[in-house]
Amino acid sequence: MSAAQSPPLISPITISPFSLAKTGVQLATIQDLRHYRVIAFQKAHLALGPDLQAIAANNPDYREEASLLPAVRALFFERTDVVVGDRRIIRHFIDDLGDGIDGKLGTVEHLLFPPVDFSATFRAPHFAADFNEGLKDLKASGAYAVLLKKY
Repeated sequence: MSAAQSPPLISPITISPFSLAKTGVQLATIQDLRHYRVIAFQKAHLALGPDLQAIAANNPDYREEASLLPAVRALFFERTDVVVGDRRIIRHFIDDLGDGIDGKLGTVEHLLFPPVDFSATFRAPHFAADFNEGLKDLKASGAYAVLLKKY
């Protein structure tokens, strides 16, 4: 059996590093991440190309986490310099930090990665076909648009 993909589910996704404005982090290229404490989403080093793979391998202050909420909290407590993830997810967490953390502190989004389409991958084509049919139904009913707006 070979892998199969869905059509793009979310298009485009912008993956961005975020920092606190007051820290003065300067990121002109991906390679600049080597100078900072970085928390990225799980498997970012595989998804974002060889430059980030090199950062992951050579920067002892680079790590990846399954959830970005703790990473965003670490950013606001200045326990990390940069958080890398989907801009929509990071902005959501910034807006809803709670626990006395001031999410209104200025953040800087550094646009280093090109926008990408996000698709689901399935181990077998028949799973992809079933998923794609359900996705088509969700889009036709308007439920998909409601979910994207919520996201």
